[in-house]
Amino acid sequence: CGQSSQYEALFHGVPTLCMPIFLDQPYNAERARSKGFGLTIDLKKSSADDISSHIIEIYTNTTYTKNIKSASKLFKINYKL
Repeated sequence: CGQSSQYEALFHGVPTLCMPIFLDQPYNAERARSKGFGLTIDLKKSSADDISSHIIEIYTNTTYTKNIKSASKLFKINYKL
């Protein structure tokens, strides 16, 4: 969930599963989660089943896709892309 990865996800309108480790990643992950662009998971405390269930949630709950696609459109308009 580095800044560049978030811009890529935003530009392409793809929800994310953030697994923050260091530097700006915890902040970026929380920002993505709070805006409804995806979910955050603690890699140190999570099992493979936890990760799998989060991935399934992101791709079956269309709210995440709707939220990030809407933001993607605004991003492209604001930056004239």
